[in-house]
Amino acid sequence: MLPGKEVYMKKGAIFDMDGLLFDTQRYFDQSWPQVAAEMGYECPDEFMKELAGSSGRQMRMSIEKYFPGVDYVKFLDRGHELVQEKTDRELPVKPGAEELVKYFFENGVKIAVASGNRREVVESNLRKAGLMKYVDAVICGAEVSNAKPDPEIFVTAAKMLGLKSEECYVFEDSLNGVHAGGASGSTTIMVPDLREPDEKCKEAAAGIYQTLTEAMEDIRDGKI
Repeated sequence: MLPGKEVYMKKGAIFDMDGLLFDTQRYFDQSWPQVAAEMGYECPDEFMKELAGSSGRQMRMSIEKYFPGVDYVKFLDRGHELVQEKTDRELPVKPGAEELVKYFFENGVKIAVASGNRREVVESNLRKAGLMKYVDAVICGAEVSNAKPDPEIFVTAAKMLGLKSEECYVFEDSLNGVHAGGASGSTTIMVPDLREPDEKCKEAAAGIYQTLTEAMEDIRDGKI
């Protein structure tokens, strides 16, 4: 940042969790094929792409679409059980996550986490990583009617912060998440995790970065 240059920042920052704050999306990608195999199914790549960033009714529809006749609740619970086993052993924080959250906090930017994961998992992970103290609001997939790529979760998160969507950043790693962020009207920033952005993501995102550290540098320089 140039000396004396005033940097404009949004009033709110809304973060996805898995694959964005924590390197845990790969745990889901490892666990779903195992669950499918245990229940006698093969797990196609299309299912993995469709499920990433999704939750609630959309997740159920995807599971029942690719694994007809499966017990949805058992499938989902087993997947979360396997992921929890992995995060209990290791909860890897993404590069720049703590620094960016703390930077926003110290500069008066309100912070929310909007995740398709379960509330108890989200809050436990945030506490374990020492990030919960910076967070003003948490909203999870089961608490909205429509899953990403619908923008509902981000619009609701902004309202929980007392802000309009246009006053917020959204940080996402998944295709569904970026589509949802763009549709919400928020300034959406993508840090791809396991899947590269599609053309729709490139249109929806204000910036695409390799790490949150790189995104923070542009925010500090007033480029976003």
